[in-house]
Amino acid sequence: MSKMGCYKQPPTYLLPGTLAIIAFILCLFGSTWCKFISFTELNNTTDPVTLSYGIWNYLGVSSRQTLSGETVYMESCNYYPDNSVSVDTKWRSARAFSALTVIIGGLVTFWVVLSWCIRSFRGDRAKSLLRCAAMMYMLCCLFQGLTLLLMTSNACYNNGMVGITATTLKNSVVNFSGEFPTTCAMAGGGKATIAAVVMWFLAALAALK
Repeated sequence: MSKMGCYKQPPTYLLPGTLAIIAFILCLFGSTWCKFISFTELNNTTDPVTLSYGIWNYLGVSSRQTLSGETVYMESCNYYPDNSVSVDTKWRSARAFSALTVIIGGLVTFWVVLSWCIRSFRGDRAKSLLRCAAMMYMLCCLFQGLTLLLMTSNACYNNGMVGITATTLKNSVVNFSGEFPTTCAMAGGGKATIAAVVMWFLAALAALK
């Protein structure tokens, strides 16, 4: 029976798990945040409105009146309303790959980190574990990269929420032009996804050494 209790491990054994933890955090950030892509208002150089969308949700904006009569705008991540967007094959693929990356990457990383505290995982057994983890991390690297299919999907080129939100904002935002570009730009979630791809790859390389 394996004895529990965290033991001092060589840096070469700790490095893959540490890199994988960073990759997993970035993966969660990119997959679940509602700012993967964005559309910034055109013809407004003063205070342009930016609409943000994620793989699973979007950044919703609502207005509230304070007791003093001042209008305050609130932002929150919300799931897409039914029939508001046309989820095409690339968008579905991005969702599937994002879910697979979170599940596979999370489970493998948890097992690698847990092995730090199991005495029997040393020597050849530790090397075998890291080799298996390396293959899974490389798979996560591939799947994570494929979530960028969102950039070529209807979320970016035919997003029905842009028109819906623009119509809503016209009635509440002063100096709002209502015009947005026909294609999206990468936002923080997309950049986090690219960073996660790099970290999964580095974790795989570290696990193979």
